[in-house]
Amino acid sequence: TEILSHPRYRINIFADACRGTVKYDQPFILGSSLLAATLLNTVSRKTMQWFFKRYLFQHQQSPQIIGNDRFRNTSATFDASNLKSVILASGAIPLVVEGVKIPGHDKTYFRDGGLLDYHLTLNYNLESGLVLMPHFSPKLVTTWLDKYTPWRAPDTSGMENVVIITPSEEFIASLPYGKIPDRSDFKRFEQDDISRNQYWRECTERSAELASALAMVIESGEIVDKLEPLEALHP
Repeated sequence: TEILSHPRYRINIFADACRGTVKYDQPFILGSSLLAATLLNTVSRKTMQWFFKRYLFQHQQSPQIIGNDRFRNTSATFDASNLKSVILASGAIPLVVEGVKIPGHDKTYFRDGGLLDYHLTLNYNLESGLVLMPHFSPKLVTTWLDKYTPWRAPDTSGMENVVIITPSEEFIASLPYGKIPDRSDFKRFEQDDISRNQYWRECTERSAELASALAMVIESGEIVDKLEPLEALHP
């Protein structure tokens, strides 16, 4: 209920409705379907809409700032009766987590919203003002399957009013193992939770350096000199 009634923050959640055979969780069927999606995505991102349909579950008091782009938005609301299902669906990674049924949308299963909108390179339909996007990486990847098309630039056509704050490549390289902690660490530190937790804690503590650096450039007025065009985040 705190999520739904917060006085300032309005949560919005992406989840993707499955089309065709990607709704099945049997490994062979789902794996084959994802392989087909991967191959077709190398031709055009728009082919992803043959497999998934973008749903934007919006807080009832949230402004409409996300416009249509390469994929059309299907807007939906959520409440206490389906909020848990929406959150679970938004992180339902194919072949890792089963698809999720969402009350009120029972005709199909939903999966991770990052399949279509991995790094939220969206059409931010603002008449004025800026969108502030804290991001974990100095790279932008539009769809999840674009990870397998490193030659393709992200679609930033609707991001003229977006300011992205990211750690530099040099900072990430300075972390243990030269990367940000991720789920691959469960394999790296298999049966060694102590070392994994120590690694994660060290990276968490190092993140304080980013906060200090940001505060310094804001207070000094040097932040304008740090701005780069979004093209600098192309892979």
